Amino acid sequence: MWTCIICEFEIGPGGDLEERMCEECLVQEYCEHETTEYQPAEAENNAPESLSCVECGKDLPVPEPDFGV
Repeated sequence: MWTCIICEFEIGPGGDLEERMCEECLVQEYCEHETTEYQPAEAENNAPESLSCVECGKDLPVPEPDFGV
């Protein structure tokens, strides 16, 4: 039995790199994150701002604002 090389989820036997990644990590690894969803910070709910990919669900880094535009 192998574990996913990224999240350590237990998966079946595998040899090459793609076979040693679980399905969720594979999708996130090869997703181009073209459609994202921004959630602003909510102080009243103690929720930080976030950016996530709609296609694969991965949390992405929130870009710094560009005030020079």
